[in-house]
Amino acid sequence: MSAYESKVNSPGRSSSPARTDAPDLSPAEAAIVARFEAAPVPEELLREMVARSLCDSDHQHLGACPWDGLEQWARDSWLRLADAALAVFRQQPNEAVQRDGASLIATERRRQIEAEGWTPEHDAEHHRDGLAIAAACYATPARLRDIRGGYPYMWIWARRFWKPTPDDRVRELVKAGALIAAEIDRLAAVAGGSDA
Repeated sequence: MSAYESKVNSPGRSSSPARTDAPDLSPAEAAIVARFEAAPVPEELLREMVARSLCDSDHQHLGACPWDGLEQWARDSWLRLADAALAVFRQQPNEAVQRDGASLIATERRRQIEAEGWTPEHDAEHHRDGLAIAAACYATPARLRDIRGGYPYMWIWARRFWKPTPDDRVRELVKAGALIAAEIDRLAAVAGGSDA
């Protein structure tokens, strides 16, 4: 019996290896994340890459995962764990990956559509640069805003829609950027899909 088989078959060990505490990415995990971000990876290849990484981590004492020597049931076990890890990764994206401005704005725009219901069809109803004006209100530094009645003088919508975060300047700029993106999309739709 190999060291791997004795470890897998040892009393008290579940048939599915589990990793529950990994606050920092290992070099193998970081390589997978970097490769995944660089270009789309076919799903089956991604599953195997994650499974091999988890196997490598669990077999550090052997120097590397004996992937090619594993029986199919063992590979299937690692692939199921990889599926679970990928599901968690996709539900809770790494915040460090999404810290650049364009990613934050794209995420906020998606949130506006999915959570708030501000779809392109809804945005098409806003004429007279309403989205751009709202973006300008969020983009203007708090100290320069002309606040009257609890919201900026330029604000054209109901007061309840004004949601500033003066202690989080990046959040306000992200909102402004997402509103600008919505206005660009609206203008492009009005122009029949051409750049406006």
